[in-house]
Amino acid sequence: MNTPLIALLVFLLLGSLILDWAINALPARELRRRARSDLPDARSAYRISKLVNYGWVVKFLLWLFGTATAVVLVLWSTKTSYLLATAIASLIGLLVLYRRRLPNSSGLLNSLAGWLAVGMAWLLHFIEPLLNKLPHKENRQLNTGLFETADLEDLLKLQAHQPDNRISFEDLDTARAALSFSTKTVASVMVPIKDVRIVLPDEAIGPHLMDELHASGYSSFPVGKKVGKKLPLQIEGTVYLKDLVANPLKTIASQVATDEVSYIAADKKLIEALEEFLRGHTLLLIVSNEREEPVGAVWLEDILERLLGRKVLPEVDNPADADIRTYPSRPKKKW
Repeated sequence: MNTPLIALLVFLLLGSLILDWAINALPARELRRRARSDLPDARSAYRISKLVNYGWVVKFLLWLFGTATAVVLVLWSTKTSYLLATAIASLIGLLVLYRRRLPNSSGLLNSLAGWLAVGMAWLLHFIEPLLNKLPHKENRQLNTGLFETADLEDLLKLQAHQPDNRISFEDLDTARAALSFSTKTVASVMVPIKDVRIVLPDEAIGPHLMDELHASGYSSFPVGKKVGKKLPLQIEGTVYLKDLVANPLKTIASQVATDEVSYIAADKKLIEALEEFLRGHTLLLIVSNEREEPVGAVWLEDILERLLGRKVLPEVDNPADADIRTYPSRPKKKW
């Protein structure tokens, strides 16, 4: 076998492996996206994406070229030396096994694949009509491999650690929070009543109270008092931070508080709590137990944080005020 023929066989083998790597390195959607972008490999991505459109035909041809050239090279090498045949067969095996483990951002391979794709597309233009006449099984619908919510959460975690990920962590946090939102209960997010800042009806409105309420990070607070040592806390209304700011002439909390109090059971789902917020036009729900005793409080901000996966600033009259106030940070789940 002469040298030019051997070189042609090696070229066909390596070209088949490179094109096989190129059409499988990235999903077709990502290839088309890169083809429309301003990236340096946009032209190569466009050429490769055209090959992907041929489906099983291009895969069959690449398999045919690769297998045929590999067999011919091994058979030829046996005439020279069995040791050479073993070395060539081992090298081909390694190339086949590790071809898809190459990084999908390799600039040199992308450029080579782009040029090879031009020749393959020209060949497919003539061969595809003939191959499509052959009987073949249609591609069955692919199974995503996702069956439960936990599978989607694992997928989001993998996406977050993917080297070429272009989805922001904020968007991934929102998606993950939305997936688990329907399973959470009010009890899982409420603030225990012993940790809730209860404003007394006759409590004086002054700098000390205002600073304390600001530091809590919330915009509304229950108004109530203890009526006895063994009796539960009696909630009488709600006071809003913005009302305290807007009424500097008022002296005690009861003068600006409303008598609106909304309750929700601790075992209710967060989606039910959100519906209750909308129904009652309130920012605060008092959480009660089976004996209808207050055991905690839940704010609309907390519900929205669980839904969106990121912090929600309390209500302010002037949005610019949110930039100069310091609110306590709440724990954020890391990827």
